[in-house]
Formats: sequence, structure tokens, C-alpha cells
Amino acid sequence: MPGRRRRLRLDQRGCGDAAVDTRSLGELGEKIAEAFLRMKGYAILAKNYRYAGREIDLIARRGNVLAAVEVKLRRGDRFGSAVESVDSRKVARIAVALEGYIRSRDDAASPRIDLVVIDMSPDMHEMTVRHLEGIC
Repeated sequence: MPGRRRRLRLDQRGCGDAAVDTRSLGELGEKIAEAFLRMKGYAILAKNYRYAGREIDLIARRGNVLAAVEVKLRRGDRFGSAVESVDSRKVARIAVALEGYIRSRDDAASPRIDLVVIDMSPDMHEMTVRHLEGIC
């Protein structure tokens, strides 16, 4: 199922031309993904959930679907696309953490793993956000 795309233009305040470190980019990506999912009707239940040494960026719910959401932000394509960076090992780690989350809350929702991909222009003034549902 193709992901839904939206092109957004960022306000230039706070996104100057200075180099942005990886952690800051990750936090920015998670905030963008959270806002995007809320616009789509999801409730955000947890952020940076950790279980058994694994982490889920966002846990979101809409209806009976409980989604473990991996967020990938890329500035330019110098290191490949954001989608390419999520391999089977990463998906397996997310699945373990999602099982832990479900067990700890006795949740009967239908679990799935989603990916929110944010491709940002090198100058950080434009981006495309895609939500890929059920990547495995």
C-alpha cells in the first residue's frame, strides 16, 4: 500500500544554515512524525519506549491498531534513502520491543510496525513526509 505523501515548507526560524547534529535531527524528525500522525487521527501513547535494550520511536493508536513507528529523517540523499536504512534486523528489534509493550499493558489491539519517512532538502526548508503502514 503506497504511503501518503505531504510536502511541507518549514519556517526558517530555528532552522538556520548552521550544521545540525544527528541527535537534534532525530528529535526534529520525531516531532514532525508525531504531528503528522496526530493529523491522521492517531493518538500517541509513548515516545522513545525502551524494552530489553530496544527502542521504539513512537507508539501510536488509531482504532484497534497499535503501531510501533520507526521515524527516519534524511537531509539530502548522500547516505541513501531513509527507507533503505530500515533493514530486517531493525524490524526484528522493534518487534521485540512492541511485544514487550503489549505484554506490559495487556493490550488486545492489532499490532503492526510502521515507518514515517521524512526526506528533507539539504537547506532544511522543504520536506516530504510519508507514512508507510505495516512494513512487515
